[in-house]
Amino acid sequence: MTVTPNDWIHDIYKYKFLDNSTYWLKSEFARFKDFITTQSLVFQDGGELQKDVFEKSTDEIWKEFENKFMTIE
Repeated sequence: MTVTPNDWIHDIYKYKFLDNSTYWLKSEFARFKDFITTQSLVFQDGGELQKDVFEKSTDEIWKEFENKFMTIE
């Protein structure tokens, strides 16, 4: 099977390389940390995640997680 992109020159700028990927990963981790903190998914002291954190989440939290982290821009 061969996949031929319509406009690979345009598409390649969407990918993250080297320093850009390191910066992106760090910023995504910071966004995720902020998300779990604001959703009260960590223990009260702000430290460790609660056990089975996402299994106990509400539908609203799941939807917000999906919108913030699983949506392709």
